[in-house]
Amino acid sequence: MTRVLPFLIAALTAAPALGAQATPPIRSGTYDLEITYGGGTMEGSLEIAILHDSTAVTLRIGDHISPVGPTLRKGNRLVLDNTAPGDVIHYDLLFRADSVTGPFTFGENAGSVAGRRRASPPS
Repeated sequence: MTRVLPFLIAALTAAPALGAQATPPIRSGTYDLEITYGGGTMEGSLEIAILHDSTAVTLRIGDHISPVGPTLRKGNRLVLDNTAPGDVIHYDLLFRADSVTGPFTFGENAGSVAGRRRASPPS
């Protein structure tokens, strides 16, 4: 035991603190988006509500709500896919602090998303 103890102490002090390398979580709120697609840019918003393991999203592009829902939420990654029959829509979004970026596809056409989380109104 006395021979193992120095190695155990060295290993514990050399290891990063628990959670030090954990990916920051996705924050609930509204993100203002710029969606680049087909040579142009559209404005939109992404509303995210997270409660424990449940994630609800509303994606607005212009005046329309896009029929997508979360299919994966892990760490700082959120994948959204089409929830209505018809066109294939797929977003693969990465969140870093209050920003979001990532590619998306609409059928066979590709685009990108970039945005920032809106500041919470003062109480």
